[in-house]
Amino acid sequence: QELERHEKKQTDESFALCGPSRLMGEILLFYSTLALLWPVALVVLVALCVYHFQGVSYKAQLFAQAALYLVKSKDKKWRKTADPGVHLALFRGNGVQRKTIIFVRHGESTWNETFNKGKHRSALKFALGFFPGLVKAFLVEFYLFVTGQFDSWFLDSPLNSLGHHQAQELAAFLAKPPATPRENAVVALLLGEAGRSTLVSSNLRRAVSTVVIAFQERLKRNPDEQITILPSLQEISINPDTMSITPAYQPLAVPFTDKVSDAADFERVYATQLDVSQSAGNKSEKSNGLKRMLEFSDWVFEKDRGAVIVGGHSLWFRSFFQEFLPREVEHTCKKKKMANGGAMAFTLARIDGKEGPTYLIE
Repeated sequence: QELERHEKKQTDESFALCGPSRLMGEILLFYSTLALLWPVALVVLVALCVYHFQGVSYKAQLFAQAALYLVKSKDKKWRKTADPGVHLALFRGNGVQRKTIIFVRHGESTWNETFNKGKHRSALKFALGFFPGLVKAFLVEFYLFVTGQFDSWFLDSPLNSLGHHQAQELAAFLAKPPATPRENAVVALLLGEAGRSTLVSSNLRRAVSTVVIAFQERLKRNPDEQITILPSLQEISINPDTMSITPAYQPLAVPFTDKVSDAADFERVYATQLDVSQSAGNKSEKSNGLKRMLEFSDWVFEKDRGAVIVGGHSLWFRSFFQEFLPREVEHTCKKKKMANGGAMAFTLARIDGKEGPTYLIE
């Protein structure tokens, strides 16, 4: 504000002392200089692209892949599974396996900031800020692109500042005394203070960073503990923000928004506490949400991993509830998205039959 007032004062003084002709001359000189610099700017951009050819070409391939996926993918389309409620009697018998699952939704992302209104701003504020916000997003994306940075505003969109804050709020909530015995048991699992539990996350970095922030004290206490990266948790959508920028089985890069945040020690955790041995790469055009949900459910029961704490996404979570809760059950989680930074615990049951396993949320 001080700078704006200073500049306005200078402009007013110039106009008063020298008249409008001097001011217009300065404006014309400014734009003439810009016009003369365009050839230089173009040369610099070309030089940057050549210098960062590997990163630029990889990002170009990702954008092409995202565009193709947008057109050809049927990620949100699949044939409904049989109602798990028809097997309810079997789930009350013997031979039933059960696991505690805790879903944790990521904080707000840069994609959300640009395209979703959210609950933190009015429709008017979102509408007025949409175009400036879109321009900002493209300017950041262009900079990341020409400088060959392994990052993006749109692809695999990272947490924004609000997203960092939402994950911190979850960490603060876990630090408070629980309100009920049931809540106490869940919080103890989340903090790693009771029972056995495993931290897992989608291969999209906003989910990973949310887990890093929310459970940073647990990760500090247990430096050998790993967050397992599972592509089966990748979000159910055709949007570019649900495409991972990380190649198969490669370490995840710390997002540019995390590098300037003090919400957690992202550099250390990304370097030493992420297990990418099962990170087989991006979802394919032939994949869909149901296939990945079943793949995850199979993984949960493969061996004894204790409770499974999942960093993931709203549409994936809602689809999971819609598929594995009995059809007759009316529940908010079937209709509405989990809040950013929200957590929800439930029991997933499994019975094995001749046609394979059947899953039910109890």
